[in-house]
Amino acid sequence: MAKKKFGKEKYEERILNSVNSFFRTQLGDPRFQFISATKVDLNQDYSQVIIYWDTFDLSRRDEIDQNIDSLKKKVRGYLSTVLDVRHVPEVSFAYDSQYVDEMKISEILDNEKKKQS
Repeated sequence: MAKKKFGKEKYEERILNSVNSFFRTQLGDPRFQFISATKVDLNQDYSQVIIYWDTFDLSRRDEIDQNIDSLKKKVRGYLSTVLDVRHVPEVSFAYDSQYVDEMKISEILDNEKKKQS
């Protein structure tokens, strides 16, 4: 059973690296210039993958969020050329709010420190 999990983790890592490579080298669309994949989740039967993304330019996050679904077919097509597998999983995207959440937590902690001082 542990071997199966290791295989899944390696496959997720390959997808993550391939998607980031796609974002850096294959996209000519300026709307997606500062986007990167942060995490990948495959379902149990490897038929669907959720690619979590974030952007370095927070002011463009909403624009990217509205338009990122247009990349599903392109990303899946790219994965089919890069990955040596029979079936490439269906792709969906989700925003990874980890950085924003961390900033909010830091702000709350800083405010608490100031109140205690």
